[in-house]
Amino acid sequence: MNLILIPVGLLIGVFTALAGVGGGIVVVPFLLWWGLSKDAAVATSFFNMVFVVATSLFFYGVKGQVDWKTGLLLGVGSIVGVYLAVTFLQPHINEKFFRYFFAGVLLLMAALVIYKK
Repeated sequence: MNLILIPVGLLIGVFTALAGVGGGIVVVPFLLWWGLSKDAAVATSFFNMVFVVATSLFFYGVKGQVDWKTGLLLGVGSIVGVYLAVTFLQPHINEKFFRYFFAGVLLLMAALVIYKK
């Protein structure tokens, strides 16, 4: 058993709780480095996020800090996007392209955060 994953999970929990990041920004790159394939890294990240999201939603919800309407609308669109990506795109993306695409998305998101109006 890889007990090193417990403190890594602790860091993921802290990052997620403070900045709303985790799965895509922290967990997937770590799991790729850990040696998982792109598909296993993404799927394992989603499984991990079930725990992170449930816990975070509870604590932020108790504090009254959740915009439920915005979250619901994003969720509806996300469900369709996930279905389309997993069904039609993911089977055709190789490891190398995925790594470049993923890095590009991270850079784009970083630019949006830095250059927010």
